[in-house]
Amino acid sequence: MLLIVDIGNSYTKFKIKESSFYFSLKTSIYNDVEELKKCFPIEKNNSITDAIISSVCLNKDEIIKEFLINEYNVTPIIINHNLKYDIKYPALNELGSDLISLMEGASIYSNTHLTISLGTATVFNLVIDNNYIGTAISPGIFTSLNGLIDSASMISISNSPSKNWSLKSFFFVIPLFFVYFATLNN
Repeated sequence: MLLIVDIGNSYTKFKIKESSFYFSLKTSIYNDVEELKKCFPIEKNNSITDAIISSVCLNKDEIIKEFLINEYNVTPIIINHNLKYDIKYPALNELGSDLISLMEGASIYSNTHLTISLGTATVFNLVIDNNYIGTAISPGIFTSLNGLIDSASMISISNSPSKNWSLKSFFFVIPLFFVYFATLNN
């Protein structure tokens, strides 16, 4: 089975393809293989045969690679600038593996697409006829929300889920409009 690993700024996500298994942990809580072992829920006798890693955090991909080799005898593919891609990128070395993975994955379905990633940053990537056009990056939904709460003295949010929901849900609506309008031309 294929293990897909996405190492983001805030969280590291693990997904086994064609399985319901999904696991995430804060990227900051593991700094070596031993720390990762303590929180990794897949037993060694699991049938992981292949792995692929996308990472935006320096050195974390090497920790996961070493972990997979030592614990599962699997040498993962690490998404990097040396692989062959379907999309033509004028400055591939300026893009992170997370963006490359997202755009290449979307290219399976269409050679013209707008991909949107909602994480620590909100990222829009435009590809037309398998040619990379550009990327727009802004703070992520919760990054923006936390910045707003920290900077605006009149805004306070208690720990009550009902009070949190109205302001947080507003920040989810904005990107959904972009997704809706992006699909109107297809």
